[in-house]
Amino acid sequence: MSFSRPEALLAISLTCLLAFSGCLSVDPSVSTTSNGPVFENFAVDEPWASNQVWVNTTLSSTPAAANVTTITVIQENGRHFSTQEVAAGQTSLYLAFPPNQNATLVATNSESSTTIQKTNVRVSSTKLL
Repeated sequence: MSFSRPEALLAISLTCLLAFSGCLSVDPSVSTTSNGPVFENFAVDEPWASNQVWVNTTLSSTPAAANVTTITVIQENGRHFSTQEVAAGQTSLYLAFPPNQNATLVATNSESSTTIQKTNVRVSSTKLL
């Protein structure tokens, strides 16, 4: 496989940008110690991440999970990191998590303003530079 000069320069520039910005992580993984009625499984499908780790999240087939309309990821410092709307009947979605820290998932029903479940999640990886 050979690269043209513009392709090689682009690849080198992108690699340097990510590496020297201190935001490139490899082998991200996710873990949780809490069980509940909403979340069934968490998995990371990608071998690397930059400013966020996309986690494939499977929802349980429970009445509580069916009532979830919004899932919010809150960083360990209490700030909102991302929010995802959940469509009726949706059983899986990708959520953006901050790399290398704990986060809290908050599953809510925005129509009734109720919190259905809070779950602690840890996203780990090897940070480069």
